[in-house]
Amino acid sequence: MAGRSWRFFAANADAGGRRANGHLPFLITLGAALLVYGGTLAPDLTWANWGQDGGELLAAAVTLGAPHPPGYPAYTLLGKLFSLLPLGTLPGRFNLFSAVCAGLAAAVTAVTAQKRYAINNETAVIAGLTLALSPLVWGQAIITEVYALNLLAVALVVWSLADDRPAWQTGLLLGLSLTTHLTSFLLLPLVLWHTPWRKWGELGAGTAVGLTPFLLLPLLAGPQKPIVWGDPQTISGWWRLVSGQIYRPNLMGLPLAEFPDHLRQWGILLLDQFTPVGWMALLWGIKDIRFLTSHHAEILDSEKSDVSCSQLLTVFLYFIYAFSYRTNDAVVNFLPGLLLLTLLMVPGLRRMGRLAWVLPMALLLLNLPTMDLRDDWRLRQQTEALLAETPPRAILLTPGDATITAVWALHFGEGQRPDLIPVDANLFAFAWYRRRLGRIYPDLAGLERDDLSFFEQMNGERRPFCRAAITLERYQLNCNETP
Repeated sequence: MAGRSWRFFAANADAGGRRANGHLPFLITLGAALLVYGGTLAPDLTWANWGQDGGELLAAAVTLGAPHPPGYPAYTLLGKLFSLLPLGTLPGRFNLFSAVCAGLAAAVTAVTAQKRYAINNETAVIAGLTLALSPLVWGQAIITEVYALNLLAVALVVWSLADDRPAWQTGLLLGLSLTTHLTSFLLLPLVLWHTPWRKWGELGAGTAVGLTPFLLLPLLAGPQKPIVWGDPQTISGWWRLVSGQIYRPNLMGLPLAEFPDHLRQWGILLLDQFTPVGWMALLWGIKDIRFLTSHHAEILDSEKSDVSCSQLLTVFLYFIYAFSYRTNDAVVNFLPGLLLLTLLMVPGLRRMGRLAWVLPMALLLLNLPTMDLRDDWRLRQQTEALLAETPPRAILLTPGDATITAVWALHFGEGQRPDLIPVDANLFAFAWYRRRLGRIYPDLAGLERDDLSFFEQMNGERRPFCRAAITLERYQLNCNETP
């Protein structure tokens, strides 16, 4: 039986692999990835794998609002559709959204590898599963976050280049990828290099069309929407949101003193993504690269080295951005770099033949114990217990951490405890946040200035005022109840 399966797998390709059935690698990679993701998917709210923003993204999508910069309109609209599925818990549907996006990204990568490297179906599937099972990709595929959708968008841009699609289509996909995460601007050198300069105007027009979801942000920022960051209904407020101005201090923000320890951590992390076997295949394959060259082959003196450099440059740009970005979750910004490295690895995988199956199988076995979130209900349990204990009509003040996103998910996303007013201490410092609180809850007082003590004094005699914080082990709730 196994022998017949392998013969069927290989029968769809000729000796060079150029007539291979491109649908088969796509379907096999997608099916295998979703099988793994589905078996390890978080069933509900989770903070695993840097998923602290998941509750905000969920609540914004369900209420059709505008989450933190750059507003993520594509994620919001697609997330709203997934929220309507009659499956599991509401947060579980958003985790499934990530799984589908990551699985599709891996499947598109398999097709891209096959198209441009003339490999057979088997090697294409190995390449796709190598990306799917790398720990960073797998970790984002089983939680609620924006990075899996962005990885899919990047995979489509690279596929469009590899398949010699029209410049306007590549531009359209590039623009859409920017609406999923602003780091997609790092693809611009790669896209420009592999697009004839005479078609740059067509490319730019397509990109402009792809960016149009950002124009929806003012419509998503209605006065009664509870999850809206900033004031996107004004031109200046819209630009501050879509450009991510508030996060600019994080760019290249890593202090030089932290570089040695950071390099050590990144070295271990990157080794884990592909295992030593994968990195050897990558080194073995780089000298054999022939990728995205059709537009420039006639002018390149050294086709292999120039093409390799264009991809490696993009990988380097993603590495520098993620490495120097000063946040705890900065490493997930490197996911598109892993996609490009996987493609660079393909010639090495081809030389390994069926031994290349060692790579995805090793990734599966090594990472399965740490990626299994099937029983992760802790955040749901702590958040529901907190809401159940909170007095009726209370103002619930959170301490400026991920507590507020968990509360938003159940309060605004699922409609639990509609009598409560959740307020975040850090967000309270922003005038736009206090104005929105005033529009949603007109009976609140003390919103004219950034002074939480004054805010409590003005409202504490009319409503219970509670301070709350959640960890995965317990929650804290201290209330000053009114008579």
